[in-house]
Amino acid sequence: MLLILSFILPCFSVVSAASSTSTLSERYTWEENGYTLIDSYFTDTQSTEFYSNGETIYGITLFDTGAIEVVWADIGEPAHSLWLTKDELSLDTLTGSDMQTFKGNEFRASLKEYCLEHRDESTLVDITVREAPAITPMAEDTDVYRSLMDQLEDIHGPQHTNYNWTGLVSQIIGGIEYNYKENLSYEMNRTRLHEVSSGTSVASFLATILAFNPSTAMTFGILSAIFGGVSIITSNSELLEYTGSAVYWRYVLINGGGPYYSGGKTMTYEGWAKVGSLDQPTLLEAGTTFTIPENIFEDYERQRELAYENYV
Repeated sequence: MLLILSFILPCFSVVSAASSTSTLSERYTWEENGYTLIDSYFTDTQSTEFYSNGETIYGITLFDTGAIEVVWADIGEPAHSLWLTKDELSLDTLTGSDMQTFKGNEFRASLKEYCLEHRDESTLVDITVREAPAITPMAEDTDVYRSLMDQLEDIHGPQHTNYNWTGLVSQIIGGIEYNYKENLSYEMNRTRLHEVSSGTSVASFLATILAFNPSTAMTFGILSAIFGGVSIITSNSELLEYTGSAVYWRYVLINGGGPYYSGGKTMTYEGWAKVGSLDQPTLLEAGTTFTIPENIFEDYERQRELAYENYV
């Protein structure tokens, strides 16, 4: 793990949005050869960006106090963290929210040199990720599950079967009766429990989450909001992670038989809940997949044509 920075940092460069006045709220882009920007978060007091090369999650946070945190995590592993300050980089011209220095080669070279010299001082972030057991009768867990399911229903409406999704009860063409039906079902499963210690940075926590689930919809801004808008987590905490879905299945009946054509759409979701919090759990849309082309899924007339081909 400790050799990662020696690989990552030599090509480190910084590109900034053009501006005559530089503040922390500006959009700085950290470009790394072989790395893709996957998340960014900017406020008046900090600037955070995350990158991934498919094997390692890598992020850096700049604070207006002059503090800098470098975090990285291999896929499937907790994060490492290294803290430093502008003074340790000998950047005497950097003061307050003046970020001009961070745009140049001086910062890049200083950060590279410091991390290579001090990589043994990095710490393994105190986060434990456990595979969560099946849903239990625990009161708070039941409340989380019900809340997430209620949120799915708020988005998609009640679950249903044999629903006339086109608004047509039936359609008769050429003496053949067609029915266009839809089923909608929900699923929500608890997958992981993340245990994090007081004093852990949100950036380190996010790096670990990304390392265990690179396709997650979680972002720095959302994770910070779950913990009250902070950059540093102030108490030992547990975060429950759920995965869920809303599955639509559409099918065509002919003369009451079939189905003669069918296809599905699955919208996947993530649920996040801080154990013991009174706040509503966070539901995030994570992606959509189709078993048939999307344009056909939305077109009942094309479905009818394909169903007729199967019918005859």
